[in-house]
Order: sequence, then C-alpha cells, then structure tokens
Amino acid sequence: MTKSEKSSLPNFRKIFTIIIIINILFLVERSVFDFFGFMFSMIIADIIYLIFLVIGLFGALQFRVNYVVSLTLTTLLWIAWNIFIICVYLNIGNLNRYDPVLLNLNTGRTSWWFTSSFSCKTEISSELEKLQIQEQLNLVRSIDDSTSSIKTQSYKINSLFLFNTDPKYKYLNRFIETNCLIPFHLVEIIHSGILILFGIFLIIFGLLLSNALNDEDDSFDYIGGFDTAHMLSQNYNLEQQQTLTRNAHIRLEPLYAPH
Repeated sequence: MTKSEKSSLPNFRKIFTIIIIINILFLVERSVFDFFGFMFSMIIADIIYLIFLVIGLFGALQFRVNYVVSLTLTTLLWIAWNIFIICVYLNIGNLNRYDPVLLNLNTGRTSWWFTSSFSCKTEISSELEKLQIQEQLNLVRSIDDSTSSIKTQSYKINSLFLFNTDPKYKYLNRFIETNCLIPFHLVEIIHSGILILFGIFLIIFGLLLSNALNDEDDSFDYIGGFDTAHMLSQNYNLEQQQTLTRNAHIRLEPLYAPH
C-alpha cells in the first residue's frame, strides 16, 4: 500500500462512521413515528437495517471488512425499500397512501402524520371520520351474510387497492392538498428521500473503506482468520515507536564548567 493510501484510510473510516451515526439518528426518529402509526412492515425493516448499521459501525471501528461489506450490500436493499415507500405515498399505480396494505400488514392503519399534520389536524380527523363511517356502511351492505371469511378478506384487500378510483378518496386528496400546509405523504416522501441520500453516501464510502482495508489485509491468523484489526494496530504502533525513537535520539555532549 502506498503512503497516500495509508493516509486516506483514517479519513474514509472517519467519514464512514459519521455517516452511519447520522443514519442511525434519522432511522430512530422515523421508527418512532412508524410505531405511532402502527406501520408494522416499516417497523420491521427499520429494526433490521438498524442492526446492520450497528454491525457496520463495529466493522468500521474494528477494521472488519466483512461487516462493512455486509452493511454496504444491505443498504442497496434499503434504498430499494425506500423507493417503494415513495411510490406508495405518490399513489403510483394501484398503491394507496391512505391504507398501504404492504406497509401496515393489512391492519387498516396509515401514516401517523395523516391525522397529526402541522396545519390541518382537526379538519383531517373530521373528514376521515366521515369517510370511515361511510366506508363501513358500504362494506356491510355489500357483503352477504353467507359469504365465507376468505372471500370477505379477499374483498377487503381488493377494495383497498381500488381506493384511488373511489370518488370519496379523490375528494380527500383535494382536501388535503388545499388545506394542509405540508401534506402527510410529502413528510413521508421527505423522510425516505433523506434516508436514500445518506444510503448512497454510505455505499460510496463503504466501498472506499472496504477497498482500503482489503489492501491492508495480507496476513492470516490461523485461529481468527484474517486479523486485519490486529495487523493495522501493529503497523500503527510500529510507526509510533519509530517516530518516538527519531524524536528521542538526542546526542549528548559533555558539559564543562568554567573554573
């Protein structure tokens, strides 16, 4: 490894660690609001990615290449997941932001920001209550008492995917865009966009750090495998000892006191 590559390793390691910490802070903040909204799929994904962030942080601190690579690969899936979340809240295709089945595991819950928006909390709650009552009445009238539970569940799921064509929810879309300063789906899109941005940074510096660590990984420990941390610590201690030796090597001259 060249001298410039050795000097870049601490910088990559420091930047990678900072990006992981920022990701953890944003992820914890998002997980809290996902928990308030009972978005169970998002909660599970948040917890899994948080575990890999901790593993990657440990890998950066202990010079473990495999841990850094595992976090980098997981971040690719994490970015894809957040792109899907953005598609849900943009109502792309038959996806429905008011009852995202794949995000709440068909519990009928939606984003916490839907009923807790910055400027239209009371109005949204009133309109939502009206729509929920009307939807329940329509559901009761449309399902025959003799239908099976499987057919009933299938009807519910299909109706959820057709919400975007329902005039009532088109009205709710217009109501939110007109009366809310920041619509709830825009808050969720911003959340996912920030996590995607930091995920891209994490992948870039994760690859740089992995490459720098691989260049150092040329010793084998028969018990623990490739012990990169031990090797790097030995190199660092050797450089420190050489520096101290050069600084401490002072030629002693005899002193003569005048009589």
